[in-house]
Amino acid sequence: MVDPFVSTTVSTDLSYFRLHGITGSRHVYTDDELRRLAEMVSAKGEAYLMFNNIPRVADAARFKPFVGLRDGREAASAQGLRSA
Repeated sequence: MVDPFVSTTVSTDLSYFRLHGITGSRHVYTDDELRRLAEMVSAKGEAYLMFNNIPRVADAARFKPFVGLRDGREAASAQGLRSA
């Protein structure tokens, strides 16, 4: 488990990323940060993400298009990302 904005994961097959907010729990991720996050996690094979900041629902919803998710169930197969 790692926050990709803080450190890198050593896992190659399955990664779990937990996002606490870059500036703290009230941090709202910008589109640029979400775009960078999509690039970071798509290079890691299968990945699970948990937004653990206060605006987590809105940030997660805004993140979906960056990885090809619409309603949380249609994943872009090339990215190997899943939505619960």
